[in-house]
Amino acid sequence: MLGILLVTIAEFLFGQSLQQELVALLGIVIIIIGILLAMTGYISLSILRLFRFLISDEDKKK
Repeated sequence: MLGILLVTIAEFLFGQSLQQELVALLGIVIIIIGILLAMTGYISLSILRLFRFLISDEDKKK
């Protein structure tokens, strides 16, 4: 959300300048980092859920 806010601020508060581009670039970098962290968390949760399913399945067979 912070990245989207920075891009929006750069669009409407600054005029056409290098400062506008740098703030927008920083916002995009923050957005990309957020997406990567969210993907990592989601994949980790999926893998842990799969392990939990496999482990609990083995306990039921015993």
